[in-house]
Amino acid sequence: MPHVVIEYSHGLEQAYSINELLATAVHAATDSGVMDESDIKARAMPYHQFHLADGGRTFVHVTVRLLAGRTAQEKLHLSSLIRERVVAFAPLVHSTSVEISDMDPACYRKRVLREA
Repeated sequence: MPHVVIEYSHGLEQAYSINELLATAVHAATDSGVMDESDIKARAMPYHQFHLADGGRTFVHVTVRLLAGRTAQEKLHLSSLIRERVVAFAPLVHSTSVEISDMDPACYRKRVLREA
């Protein structure tokens, strides 16, 4: 159920494989022990227009959305590990950030079409 969403500055795909960036974040999330890889949905979105307050020209922002219930320590470990691995994968990116967002399990709904 967890969602890993990577937002990044357009043009990074010239220097880095976005598929490998996704895999890096997913493997870090799995290695954190907070979630299983088979449950993770991952996607990436480039941004053509953006502004970084310090004038930087490249960014990667990873949002992890997961059902509420993890401890603050687990979420800190998750965000730290993802940031560490993403920075190691893409060391020349100006700004790399990670955000962990809790989803309310009472309100989350999902449908999966089962193939016949």
